Amino acid sequence: MTYTLSGCRVITGNEQCPYYPAANIVIKDGIIKKIGPAEICPAEGEQISLRGKLVAPGLINCHHHLPSVLYRDLGSDLPLMDWLQQAMWPAQAHMTGEDAYCAALLSCAEQIQNGITTTVDQYYYADCNARAVKRSGMRAVIGATVFDHPSPESKDTLQTAVDFIEKYRHDERITPCFGPHAPYTESPRTYRRIAALAAEMGVMVHTHIGETRGEIDCIREKYGTTSTQLLEETGLFENRVIAAHNIYLSPQDIDIFAKYQVGAVFCPVSNLKLASGIPDIAPFIKAGIPTAFGTDGAESNNALDLLQDAKIGLLLQKTMHRDAALMPAEQGLAMLTAEAADIIGMAHCLGRLMPGYQADLVVFDDAFANAVPHHATAAQETAHLLYSLSGKNVQSTMVAGKWLMYERQIRTFDYPAVARQVQQRAARIAADAGLL
Repeated sequence: MTYTLSGCRVITGNEQCPYYPAANIVIKDGIIKKIGPAEICPAEGEQISLRGKLVAPGLINCHHHLPSVLYRDLGSDLPLMDWLQQAMWPAQAHMTGEDAYCAALLSCAEQIQNGITTTVDQYYYADCNARAVKRSGMRAVIGATVFDHPSPESKDTLQTAVDFIEKYRHDERITPCFGPHAPYTESPRTYRRIAALAAEMGVMVHTHIGETRGEIDCIREKYGTTSTQLLEETGLFENRVIAAHNIYLSPQDIDIFAKYQVGAVFCPVSNLKLASGIPDIAPFIKAGIPTAFGTDGAESNNALDLLQDAKIGLLLQKTMHRDAALMPAEQGLAMLTAEAADIIGMAHCLGRLMPGYQADLVVFDDAFANAVPHHATAAQETAHLLYSLSGKNVQSTMVAGKWLMYERQIRTFDYPAVARQVQQRAARIAADAGLL
């Protein structure tokens, strides 16, 4: 099937031609066939007028926990370890697979509403999360969480992860991977086993590194080294690794990330809420390390508006270094799109709007006052997107040429019904955990 999105302003993410003030996007069988001004890119098939609207590559949320919307607002105003021990882990003990599925579907809805087309997840009930993503129409990299101890889902989380990867390794929109939680909850032996299995199965690993000062002190006391250096010793970085948070990394740790091209993902809003710290992103970029933003889970963000996470992340860097020119809007856009795609091994097909790439895109409307005025240059439009717009400005979201949301209506499932179910399930879990 071939059709054309016509008359739109387009931020392409393509360095050779980053912006069109008025363009057609011709889509055939879910792939971008042509893009450009109407005089060189005439419409084909049905025309969908997006006259005057801004179109950008679909956003990629590089660190998330899909079912965690169940715990939104629980344990607020607690530091990380108290928050985990007093609120999150007690609540998680009462979560079922069906709870996870419903919550993951609601999380997909919220991400679609905020222009996110691909999410990178790590949590319990990976199979339930994958089913929810498939129903929603999104793409996802889903890490099956591995602990040294049993989880609410499984007594042997590593075997459960292996089974999950085998089931989904050839799926069109789900990319399975290992999701060991963190160096302070997993032993080096477990990381060595995961490193070997990931290499054998040809899959990624998604883990937390350097999230709190307490983690660093714990690892130093137990092993006499840093989290990053410990994981290097296990052989983990011989695989493609997605590392979330990275607040407390030494210059030597950053050198290790650069050596292995570890994907560094930053979650500034979650880190600020939990008072975990403020990551210094600039040294990672200077070292040539691929970088991206993530929302983290809704339990610690508490929203899934990735544009706001990116804005806050960029502004924090400018303030930390007292340099307003540091990490400009173009860098922020790349961290939401092209660099994020590189981190998950999909730079050849995601993160840009150009011929041959997947038609994963987001349409922004001018209906709200914060979207006016805008100026028709690449630099101005990119700054407009990163600093002025937010998820509320998203009108429509597309994955593989299919509208998941069109004119603010979720098309792939009954969003209001799912929201009602999650409300009921979240209330039950909070009550059973003694949190209400």
